[in-house]
Amino acid sequence: MDFPGYGLWIYSAGAWTSPHGADVSTMTTADIDGNGKQDLIVNFPNYGVWAYMNRTAWTFIHPYAAKRLASGDLDGNGVPELIVDFGTGVGVWVRRNATTWNQLHSASPENITTGDLDGDGHDEMLADFGAAGIWSYQEGPGWTFVHPGNPTGMLTGRLR
Repeated sequence: MDFPGYGLWIYSAGAWTSPHGADVSTMTTADIDGNGKQDLIVNFPNYGVWAYMNRTAWTFIHPYAAKRLASGDLDGNGVPELIVDFGTGVGVWVRRNATTWNQLHSASPENITTGDLDGDGHDEMLADFGAAGIWSYQEGPGWTFVHPGNPTGMLTGRLR
């Protein structure tokens, strides 16, 4: 959790710890190194995107500030990719195999989320592009128009 003025805090096993005293602007979790453990990915304003790897060390990910962060297994290989919205003029990028960056879209969406929406074992990314509507990105087919609306928030999951 980010507590403004108090920095970043993690609650685990009944206790609070602070891996960093600086505030963050956005965060997500993802197993970006493929070791089966979730890593904390954060954007430190003015310092770019960093990952708190395996609850032991900070790793520099990218110098640009992230407007939004998400993760999803877009290629279905069992290791989630990091999805970063770098904002207007830079757009949405995906980090694959812990090293390779590919641009998914040049525009900056108002919201992004991921989930396996069609049950094929590959996550899709939903992006709310405001007046342009909601679009889904899937490896292979690319972008597909989903809905003309502009929601105030988006979330994916399996409701049972």
